[in-house]
Amino acid sequence: MLLTGARTEELPGATLKELDGGIVCLDLTETAKKTAAGARLVPILPALRRTGFLAWARERLASGGVLFRGEGCPSDWAQWSGRYLGALGVTDQLHTPYSLRHNFRIMLREANLNSDVANKVFGHEGEGAGRHYARVLLTAKEAAVVIREVKPPMDLSHLYVRGA
Repeated sequence: MLLTGARTEELPGATLKELDGGIVCLDLTETAKKTAAGARLVPILPALRRTGFLAWARERLASGGVLFRGEGCPSDWAQWSGRYLGALGVTDQLHTPYSLRHNFRIMLREANLNSDVANKVFGHEGEGAGRHYARVLLTAKEAAVVIREVKPPMDLSHLYVRGA
């Protein structure tokens, strides 16, 4: 959630989509239903790629599986993720799955992205004139900028898989 900004209920059923130039995105176009802008593509950031996420995701999808599943999908995911963080010793209410999503929004802001691009990635409707028109997904060029500019707020190297 920290590196995608996905809501817990958007993850079950999410898939991958490859854009021009080999840019891979988390595809939330079918699972994000909270708002019209929620249906979106989120580029897989280098930090997430180095955790082995992309290889893991491709393997799961190739075997006919889904990326994320669970009992009561998707409604149980918020509870499951909260229990998981609690089991890790994360008990501060400022460190919930939802707060991780908002940390991602801060990462987008600190990258000084064009607000339209940041809104496309985050799934918020912007304040510009385009908010009244049909939803346009992130382009490969915009995704490349996100991948280049958005950085995690802390060192995540302890999560990286060698060679990933």
